[in-house]
Amino acid sequence: MFQIDLKSRKPIYEQIVDNFRRLIISGALSQNERAPSVRDLAKVLACNPNTIQKAFRELEVRGYIYTVPGHGSYISEPPAESSGGKTEALLKSLDELVSELEFLGVNRKVIASRILPDNPGLLPDDTKIPPDNAEIPPDNSEIPTDNTENQLDNTESQLDNTENCSEGTDAAL
Repeated sequence: MFQIDLKSRKPIYEQIVDNFRRLIISGALSQNERAPSVRDLAKVLACNPNTIQKAFRELEVRGYIYTVPGHGSYISEPPAESSGGKTEALLKSLDELVSELEFLGVNRKVIASRILPDNPGLLPDDTKIPPDNAEIPPDNSEIPTDNTENQLDNTESQLDNTENCSEGTDAAL
């Protein structure tokens, strides 16, 4: 099923939660399938049953499993409608990751293929991924105005005057 890294700085219960989430999201654990009992999982992973119970509580709060008293825990079905707050947070994280990948020079087609690896048809037909060498319209803040050029010229002339003054000072000493 999965293993726990005892040398990790991440708490054991969080490792269990993350591993269960991965198994559920990947489809390795199907909907309404019975999850292993706390006692059995504690034996397999060689950890305290209270740690497993804490992980199961966290999974239940997040909506990945549900508990039937006297029968155990089961894998939840995905919600019919996404919860707005969580969806927005995940989309914001995705936007940040995509921006960082683009900054690092990763091709947009590679990013899109990673996001939709098996389902490239999920993109609407009118969606076009611009090529990496596509020109991005310039931002007006980067284009110097005449005023900016004048300020640069003034700054350069002031630097030249300062250098001339320092040369004269050295000669006087």
